[in-house]
Amino acid sequence: MVKITDLPLKMGNKKIESDAFGNNVAFKCPECGYPVIAVLVNKGARGTVPNNPSICRGCSAEYLILPNDWEIAINLSLKKLK
Repeated sequence: MVKITDLPLKMGNKKIESDAFGNNVAFKCPECGYPVIAVLVNKGARGTVPNNPSICRGCSAEYLILPNDWEIAINLSLKKLK
């Protein structure tokens, strides 16, 4: 299970529980609470572009992680695709 250490991640005004390890970000799905993974290596990695979203295995929701700055991946936001 994912250990949540409070990496700043928001979806709209809602704070999402998340954690980072290396270039990976794990977060709790806002819909069902299942852990979801996104990879912040570079643009195009899982969870960073619409054609390669992070998909929740609990409820099949699709998400994008949107860094405000690709050089410093802090101040992240989350967008639900479907």
